[in-house]
Amino acid sequence: MTSDNLSNKTGDIWALVVCFHPDEKLLLALVRQLSAQVSELWVLNNGGINNSLESQLMHFPNLHIHTFESNVGIATALNFGFSLAAMQDAEFVVTFDQDSQPTANHVEVLATTWETLAQQGTQKVGAIGPSFFDDRDGFFQYPFYRADGLRVKKIYPMAGADVTPVDILITSGMLIPVLMWQEGLKFREDFFIEFVDAEWCLRAKAAGFVHFGCFAVSMRHQLSDANVSEFLGTKFMKYSPARRHYYFRNSLLFVACPHVPFAFKLRIMIGLVVRLLAIPFIDDKPMASLAHALRGLFDGVFGKGGKLES
Repeated sequence: MTSDNLSNKTGDIWALVVCFHPDEKLLLALVRQLSAQVSELWVLNNGGINNSLESQLMHFPNLHIHTFESNVGIATALNFGFSLAAMQDAEFVVTFDQDSQPTANHVEVLATTWETLAQQGTQKVGAIGPSFFDDRDGFFQYPFYRADGLRVKKIYPMAGADVTPVDILITSGMLIPVLMWQEGLKFREDFFIEFVDAEWCLRAKAAGFVHFGCFAVSMRHQLSDANVSEFLGTKFMKYSPARRHYYFRNSLLFVACPHVPFAFKLRIMIGLVVRLLAIPFIDDKPMASLAHALRGLFDGVFGKGGKLES
């Protein structure tokens, strides 16, 4: 594929949208935007899509729905979607969470930028993802991240810069060559949710790929269940008690990975302490969240992954 044959609807790019009890309006808006930009669009339903919503989704001719028997998590859903794309010889997959709001040229710009970087031939181009923001309560611009010695550098949009090398990207909005998945870079299913994207990105980097953040594509995205909260001058994501379990558990699983740079390990471990102290002040159900966080730490210490069993 070259940039010359890219159009508003690209023939060899698939989109995967992983859902779990989605907001109907947000999901329909996402699907409406994506269906015009890709050849195949798969909604991977981990639960919560009722018959009414399914009938509305099926009005899009290139959309398919796969409903899992139970919530299998983000990683398993993505691996399933990539297996379908690989069987049909798709060249790229762009992955999305259910609540993201891409622009009309999201896929085209990412794909064109990827091609430009690949044609330079100086590096093994991996994934490329958009800049993203949350404007539910004011405007909050999320940075890209890259390890720099003992610290993790935050990279914000820069004048005159369209792309920047990064270490990690979020799942939503990320364009990935299917060849990477075929070469064995599959998503870790024992993570279930939380750090699935970060761990995959750093494992791919260790395999020689260079990821890029694309400032030319800006996407509205809700990274947490509610508006970002602030405690001791630090911004925190607001999650359900169950998500606290996954975050604390997977933080320990993540830092145990040999391909994770020390700067990220240090940042995560310091963040765990601060987040544990912040729970009583920012969570709606602090006692339940604290219990789940402690259980998550216990499971993480003993390397127990997978879906949380009640």
